[in-house]
Parts: sequence; C-alpha cells; structure tokens
Amino acid sequence: MLRPVKKEYGQHFLVDENILGVIGRLADLHADDVVLEIGPGEGVLTRYLAARVATVHAVEIDASLAPHLEGIGDNVDVRFGDALQLDLRTDATKLVANLPYNVATPLLAESLDGLPEIEVWCVMVQREVADRLFAQPRTKAYGAVSVLVQLVCERTGFHPVSRTVFRPPPNVDSALVAFRRVGLPADFARIKKVVAAAFGHRRKTLPNSLELGGLAARAEAAAALEGIGLPPTTRAEALRPIDFVALAETLRLRALIPDAAVKLTGSASFRGYPADDLDLVVVTDDVEAAAARVGLPELYRDEWRDDWMAFRGEGRPQIDVVVTKQGTLGHAHHVRAWERIGDDPALLAEYRTIKGNTERKREFFDRVVDTFWNE
Repeated sequence: MLRPVKKEYGQHFLVDENILGVIGRLADLHADDVVLEIGPGEGVLTRYLAARVATVHAVEIDASLAPHLEGIGDNVDVRFGDALQLDLRTDATKLVANLPYNVATPLLAESLDGLPEIEVWCVMVQREVADRLFAQPRTKAYGAVSVLVQLVCERTGFHPVSRTVFRPPPNVDSALVAFRRVGLPADFARIKKVVAAAFGHRRKTLPNSLELGGLAARAEAAAALEGIGLPPTTRAEALRPIDFVALAETLRLRALIPDAAVKLTGSASFRGYPADDLDLVVVTDDVEAAAARVGLPELYRDEWRDDWMAFRGEGRPQIDVVVTKQGTLGHAHHVRAWERIGDDPALLAEYRTIKGNTERKREFFDRVVDTFWNE
C-alpha cells in the first residue's frame, strides 16, 4: 500500500529512477563530494547519492518518513525538522535535492549567503521557479529571486522533467536546474533588503517602493537612481542585477556623505555593455572629509592627491569608489572622461580592447582627458 503524502509539506516523491542519472550529471558528482539534500522523502535520491559521494546530509520535515530513510548507508546523516528553521550549515559543498515546492524559493534565496560553503546547486523545482531563477530584466518572470541568484551564481544546466516521475504527479511542470557560485556581493544582506523592497511593490516606481519598504525617502531614492543613470519613474524589473548593487551602495554613500553627489561611471554605466564590476564617484567640495566617511579599504594610496582618493570594496561585483571635486583633474579622469567615452562609439570600442591592461588604460584615459581639458 502506498504511503499517503502530506499536502502541507508540498510532497511529491521521486519514483522514476531514470531521472537520477540526469541529476548526477548536472550535479557533477564525485566520490569525495559532501552533499546536502533537503526533502529526501522516501530516499530514492538519497540512496543514489549515498552510492556515489562521500557523505550525504539529509534534512526531512516529516518524521513519519524515518523508516524509509533508515539504513541507507553509514555515510548518510538524516535530521528531522523544518529546513527553514534549522541551521543547515555543514561541510557540504553541493546542494542536490528535489525541493518541496512550497519552500523552494525561500530556501534557495537563503542558501546563497546562509550557506557560503555551497558551491554547486542541482535542484528539482517547479518549472515556473526554474524559469524565474535566471530570467532577464523586463520579463514577467524576472523578480527578487532572479536578481539574488544571478548576483551569486551562473547557470550550468537545465532539464525539463515530466510530471510522471513523481508520486503524486504534481499539477505543474517541473525542471532540474543546476548553477554554481561565482561570488558574493559585499554586504549581501543589505542588497537583499533593497531587492525585497523594490519588488515588494513591483507596479510602483522604485522611489515609492523603497519608501514603502522603509529603506529611503522618495526624494533620496530618486536621487540615487539618477546617480546610477536611471529616471525616477523606473520600476524594479528594469534594473539589471548589478544595478541593484550599485543602487544599494549609492544609497549607503549618500547616507554617509549627505552633502555629496554619487555617480555611476565605468563599464556598468553603459546599459548595453557587459559589466562585472562597479565604479562609483563621490563628488564633493571637501575630498578629505568625505573620504574619511567612505568606510571601505583604501586603493592606490600612494597615488592619492588632494583632488581624488580611491577605495575598493570586497566581494563580487568589485566596487571601486573614488572621491573627487568637480572642476579638478581627478574629476576629469573619473567622471568627464567616462562621459566623453559614452558619447564617442570609437572611444568605447577602443576601451573594450584595452580594458584588462592597466598601463594601456592609463594612457588611454590621459589621452581622453587631453581632448577636453583645455577646452
């Protein structure tokens, strides 16, 4: 007799073992792997994992499933409890699971920074959730979880899954999605708050959403948006994941240095240009006083001048902050030069070819500044 499932736990047990090989391939399993499995159910995937990896840490909310999970192997550790309430930190570096549908999204979002040792995810989720994880801006599927996952991970695999591999068959389609960690933005908890507030009222403009979320006054949020090159009428779905990092850092800097303007420059300021780092410029009348408030590690300290000082935050994307004064050579190099590059397709094309070469970049920016410095 088949054991009845409990709908409150979102249970849909794997019963077709043919899908296990796909999971193993997407998870890139190795004999020395340590795996975290959330929602092992009756243990079909658990047994498959136990035969192929060093250790499986399994977490199951339904204690009545204990008989199915006993004796699977000496390398399997089973804990019973709510995964959203338990401390899930172990020595696992991969999360491989048929996630309960009703908790998949919050579990994935919390694992990004809550489980920093996890390097690879391979999870079975609703197809709708799988599509959201790597959805693009300005699409219906794009939302808070899209931003958070894409700031931390890159997708490595995707496989649609038939409803017939489950008992009971769900009323929705499913998919396997695999992704790997590529980094973690600095102060991710603050970024998560900005993202949550932004999408908490997604039909409203961002200044309104951030004010309703208690993160910034409407006028302050509008000024921060202007600083990263976006109008105050912008809604959350228009921002790239990296834009949320820029917005969060701009809000932080403006709060610390309220008499300054903060402007996004660099590659990320060109909306159609792929960018993996951020350059923010604080423009103020008192460079030294403003620099003392930035709160980031110093950068190029031996090159500092009275008209510019630089800092670099940890994490990915990398955030460089320059403090400078309008009308100075420092401002010309760090603000006006980027404006000139943005206005000249030939200069932008040239920059793309020398971006990774520090010496050529210095020569390039000196040359760009020379085009307008004596105007």
